[in-house]
Amino acid sequence: MVRNGFPYITSRIGYAVQLDALNYEDIKNLVMQYYPECSAEAISKIAKVSGKNARAVQNLLDICFDVTSAQGIDLNNEIIEAAKESLFI
Repeated sequence: MVRNGFPYITSRIGYAVQLDALNYEDIKNLVMQYYPECSAEAISKIAKVSGKNARAVQNLLDICFDVTSAQGIDLNNEIIEAAKESLFI
């Protein structure tokens, strides 16, 4: 049964969940999936820039990974800062 003629909208409605801030180990584990040899300094920078927000960490890592893999370079603070500028945090 179709209600209100908008089945494409109602089929995409999710739910909101409030997540606690990630701790350093959580962020480190996420970063290591992208950059197994990432420095503690870069992990701390990602934690600071993202506000320890899970979605922000993931989006930041996606942007950083796109840049570093496309250019064949290692992750550094400059790339993290540039990625931060394209996030809506």
